[in-house]
Amino acid sequence: MLQRLRALNPRQLGAAVAMLTFLAWSPAILGGFAWDDTNNLVDNQRLQGWGALIEVFKHDAMWSAKMDQAVIATYRPLSLASFVIDFQIFRGHAFGYHLSSLLWHALAAWIVYRLLSRFVSPLEAAGVTLFWAIHPIHNEAVAWINGRSEIFALLFGALAAWLATEPRVMNRPLVREGAIAGALLLSMLGKESGVVFMGVAVLLSTQAPELEGQPQSARWRRAGQTLSAAALALAAYAVVRGQVLTGGAFPGVDAGLGKQTLSGFDAAAAIILKCLSDLLVPVNLSVTYLYLWAKALGPDHKAVAWACLAALAVAALSPLARRRPLATFMLAWWFASVVPVVPLALRDWPGFSRWLYLGGPGLWAGLYLLARDALPARALRLTAAVVAFVYFVQTQRGIQVWRDSGTLWARMVVEQPYEPYGWLSLAAWLDRKGDYVGAEKAALRTGELKPRGHDPWGILADAQARQGRCAEATQTATVDYPAMGRFGWLQSSIGYCWEKAGDTARALEFYRKCEAEQAYCKARVQALAPAHTSGAPSTP
Repeated sequence: MLQRLRALNPRQLGAAVAMLTFLAWSPAILGGFAWDDTNNLVDNQRLQGWGALIEVFKHDAMWSAKMDQAVIATYRPLSLASFVIDFQIFRGHAFGYHLSSLLWHALAAWIVYRLLSRFVSPLEAAGVTLFWAIHPIHNEAVAWINGRSEIFALLFGALAAWLATEPRVMNRPLVREGAIAGALLLSMLGKESGVVFMGVAVLLSTQAPELEGQPQSARWRRAGQTLSAAALALAAYAVVRGQVLTGGAFPGVDAGLGKQTLSGFDAAAAIILKCLSDLLVPVNLSVTYLYLWAKALGPDHKAVAWACLAALAVAALSPLARRRPLATFMLAWWFASVVPVVPLALRDWPGFSRWLYLGGPGLWAGLYLLARDALPARALRLTAAVVAFVYFVQTQRGIQVWRDSGTLWARMVVEQPYEPYGWLSLAAWLDRKGDYVGAEKAALRTGELKPRGHDPWGILADAQARQGRCAEATQTATVDYPAMGRFGWLQSSIGYCWEKAGDTARALEFYRKCEAEQAYCKARVQALAPAHTSGAPSTP
């Protein structure tokens, strides 16, 4: 097998990398919609017309789900625009959206291969790229449709770094700076964290092979040229965001993420090490929620984490001291990409694995460069093959977890049984699917865990009403948790329960609470009120 790969030319190797990446993830095509896919792509029509291709650039990312702007001011127009195109081609079929995500991921793998092959042999670049591309931690970014913003950020960010090292571009100043700036801008329009590729492009531009043997001033000149392109991209990005979003041009300014990060700075080392450990040993396959884990860290854990991180930093910087900075720069790529995880974890934001997608190529390339100098070639190849096989098997298991919301939340409550978010999400999914007994149990479990931000009582009352236990549902929604009265859908559900039970007066009581916002409630009031007034029996 290895001999056949060696016989391929660089272009054929690149095509093989893209094809193998696609094949590794191909089972995801059979998956459905999961998690926020429902809000964005199933329950509303904002992304279902060609006009949305323009609208997505005029609104924050939450616009597509008819929600208020997020506190961290997310702006992801590229991924939303791609969903518009997907709908026009595949309509509402989930397989088409998954197919699109897999093709974009395969393209990103090809770009990463082209970038890495500027610094190592094509065969080495292919191996490192595949190691990253098939990693199970990427299920949240690749097998989940709504995780596509990570792919765009990496795709265009790696493209910018490649352009910064490509001699055919670097010899034409205007073309070079315009191409790099354009790619960086697209990376940030894919996701805010694409900003890390500004630094990646600058650092890697100084390591272009053609600069070998030239004076140090040549590297500084190359870095300055790339930096000017990056500054242009950042300025354009700030102008676009400033026109669209409220609360400042940059993410997190209005949400106070900076202050929050400083207040939780002592946990930063532990969170960064968590990123590294989950990449090296990817055990969790569902949505990982770091907030409770980070809050539970004690002073001893934090002190040990800082000591370990300092030791790793010294080891990563040692190649730089030996005047072989490429490995250090690659590891810096990974480190810069995971720094934003710290405020997100402390902000109580769901998700984790998708945030590790951007820096993966840098981590594996840096580790490979270090291992290549320390291990015999045969031992390195054997170790890499065994680990890659284990990762591939875990990836296939993860794809099945991310098949739909049911499989996802069922797995999450096993992996993180004390995180209420998983139980709440499972309760909502079961209620939506008609498993009201299961929804009630999951809602009660959520309540036992003291949920943050979202309460399960509306789901509990709905599940009780759907089971015909009207009195219990009424008690839950009006006495125990009266704040649930603001939900028209819940009033409709309880009203229908009483109507089925033959109590027209109680049914009208609830229908009248929601008739202003729900056509169904208004219709039932019009149908039941005359009969109730005349004393005639109502017709359910």
